[in-house]
Amino acid sequence: LLRCRVGFAEATAAKNREVTLWLDLCNRSLVPALCVRATVICENELGRFGTAAKQKLRFPVGFAAESKIPVTLTFPFCGKMLVHLKRLRVCDPLGIFSLPVMHREPLSAWIYVLPNRQELECTVENGTDLGQESTIYSEHKPGNDPAEIFCLRDYRPGDRPHAIHWKLSARLDRLTVREFGLPLNVSVRFLFELDANAALWQADRLLEAFFSIAAFQVEQRMVLTVHWLTAEGLEERTISDEGALAETLHSLLSMPSVSDSCGALLAFSRSEIPPGCHLIYLTASQNVEPSASLLEELLQSGICRRVSVLSSGGKESLAGLEELPNGQFFSLSEGVLGAGLEEMQV
Repeated sequence: LLRCRVGFAEATAAKNREVTLWLDLCNRSLVPALCVRATVICENELGRFGTAAKQKLRFPVGFAAESKIPVTLTFPFCGKMLVHLKRLRVCDPLGIFSLPVMHREPLSAWIYVLPNRQELECTVENGTDLGQESTIYSEHKPGNDPAEIFCLRDYRPGDRPHAIHWKLSARLDRLTVREFGLPLNVSVRFLFELDANAALWQADRLLEAFFSIAAFQVEQRMVLTVHWLTAEGLEERTISDEGALAETLHSLLSMPSVSDSCGALLAFSRSEIPPGCHLIYLTASQNVEPSASLLEELLQSGICRRVSVLSSGGKESLAGLEELPNGQFFSLSEGVLGAGLEEMQV
């Protein structure tokens, strides 16, 4: 006669912040349940590393009544958290005898724990600086490519001074702003390499770095794409606005790990990728030296014009990559994340 449901009030949460899991219980019996026991098990889907946290509960439920029991949880790492209510039993006050509470469906709920975002001021590469010409531009959204003018409009508070068309403003006697074009050919690509031998904190650092850089790029109206490896093959998502970034981030929070230390990079090298991209390679491998030959091939073939390696495996994991031309290398294993990435060109 005891029924239970579990759920979160919100779909997302921040790391290391308290979030409430609600247990909705209904006791249809005329006898109070003086002692109800249960175990809350929290599993992180990110990487499927098998780590789980447990919390035991004990509470009463009155007769012929409905009760809402709050359970306070805190998650130290980002990821898609699956929370299960197990071993739900009604006990006598001394805990000697107990009866299981039957339920038709599993008592579980999920919540996305988001990575922290660090405020970055990276150097942005312009297509004109690279000698490239964007042939396809969006007809609906402005961007940041000065090689193409999206439209001319009146100045609005908050517009950047370098966007003002000073000669035309003087002629029209009012401030006029140029909105630049948004190239639809993707030139920045993120590739995740989540090693099965890595730890959850390493995956957390990779997601934090990605989110910080990608959010900065979206604010700069850049178009980027993200790749990661699944059992079905290499996933690919294009991001051009905040909505697409949020949707992609939710998918990444349940990204699986792979047994091959450079399996994602190998799949990327075998894919049909347009030439001239800047590859941002995020890896949790302790040794990225096996990836050096693949990265060199991508640079020599022209698929990549620049390679940035972001490793959460420690500074020693970057050994053997320093000789790669047009390369940037960053260790994410220690220190403040934003301080190291300030020097990155995106």
